[in-house]
Amino acid sequence: MKTEKEIWTIKKRKNKIRFLYAEILGMYSVLSSTYRIYRKEQNMENTEARIKKYYSSTDLLRIFQITRKTLFYYDRAGLLKPIDRIGKKHTKVYDEEGYQQMKRILQYREAGLKIEEIRLLMNHEWEDKKDILENALMRLEKDIEIRNKEMKNLKILIAEHKDNMIYRNEK
Repeated sequence: MKTEKEIWTIKKRKNKIRFLYAEILGMYSVLSSTYRIYRKEQNMENTEARIKKYYSSTDLLRIFQITRKTLFYYDRAGLLKPIDRIGKKHTKVYDEEGYQQMKRILQYREAGLKIEEIRLLMNHEWEDKKDILENALMRLEKDIEIRNKEMKNLKILIAEHKDNMIYRNEK
């Protein structure tokens, strides 16, 4: 039979073993959850690298504040093509390249370029683009000259109209 001291020592060892076991389990749990978090982060990084950003036609309309008619006109003109159509309504989907193309198209439109000029710009090398842009600039300068002549003629007509009104009032 065991003495009280031996029993107490055994209980002490058992408690120590339980404590160590609990500590080991806790460490394991921390390590495994840390490993799971690490794996999740790795998967997220890999997923983010693989994820491409896609835009529906509605997204592009909101981002660039253009009408649906304008977007579809660019599509028909061959300037911007969707990469796919999805869903029951066959929604047009554009990728990041389509987004960048839309940005360029709108920049060219704001600069006063015609659709045909934009189409040429989108399909040529940089040296050719410079020629196209210079030709567009010359066209716009000619348009400005024409508009200035028209404004001058209108001012003359307005002045003549005022003179006629004064002459009529004098009679």
